[in-house]
Amino acid sequence: MTLNHLLLFGRALTGLALICLSAAALFAQGGAAGKPADADWTPLRAAYDYPRKSPVPDVVEKPKASPDAYQLHLTFTGPNGEKVPGVFLRPKAEGVYPCVLVLHGLTSSKDDSLQYFGKPFIEKGMAILALDAPHHGERRVPNENQWTPAVISVAVHEGVRDYRRALDYLATRKDVDSKRIGLFGYSMGSIMGSILGGVDSRVSSFALCVGGDPFVSNLSMFPETQRQATRAVCPSLYVGHIAPRPLLMLNGRQDTTVVKAATDLLYKAAGDPKQIRWFDSGHILPGE
Repeated sequence: MTLNHLLLFGRALTGLALICLSAAALFAQGGAAGKPADADWTPLRAAYDYPRKSPVPDVVEKPKASPDAYQLHLTFTGPNGEKVPGVFLRPKAEGVYPCVLVLHGLTSSKDDSLQYFGKPFIEKGMAILALDAPHHGERRVPNENQWTPAVISVAVHEGVRDYRRALDYLATRKDVDSKRIGLFGYSMGSIMGSILGGVDSRVSSFALCVGGDPFVSNLSMFPETQRQATRAVCPSLYVGHIAPRPLLMLNGRQDTTVVKAATDLLYKAAGDPKQIRWFDSGHILPGE
């Protein structure tokens, strides 16, 4: 994600009411409106249900040249019937490796994630799986504005469900230790990662970069009939269900895109074990 993209993301978050209204329309379903935010876990979890299939439908794997890793470009059919493009990498030597799901930020892509974060994971003996979220990377519609509430909502919701199906795919790979799946999410990817971890127990550890919940504090502005649906995009209502799996949050003290109050809210909602590390940076964390 470039600096210009991050600045635009900050502007997008100022349109929070529109984003949440779009989410309410997109994920509208029955529920006990007016209850405390986490009073009814069933509809929150059900918002991310998907038809689990084995084998994963229409998987196509194509080897891709890489100097540092064994690499595959892959596609499969996602829960909503769309083709989902992704990349799988592991060290070149045959073996069974732990795997990290790498979730990119708004306007970014799986390829950007690999460029910034891929090599360190491979050097540490880990495999990587990264997908393009809906409306991103190979799935982006030409000349489409990615800063609309509808695009952001679909990217989060369907993106999480795509990763649930990707976990089904990883379970079929003999070179992946399916009991050692981690998650690394950046910005929008940290929102998706909080939700994915809450609804799926197959991810065993989490690192969330510049994450927070800028949505949940605004729930009271909506009619009671819309609140349950709006909760489905609030990561703080999901992150507590990650425990007792470990969670690490990495955040910037000068971040004006995901402000400290939103970060504190997400961290407080998480269960133990958890840890947060603060850096003297904005939304772009230092390389180390």
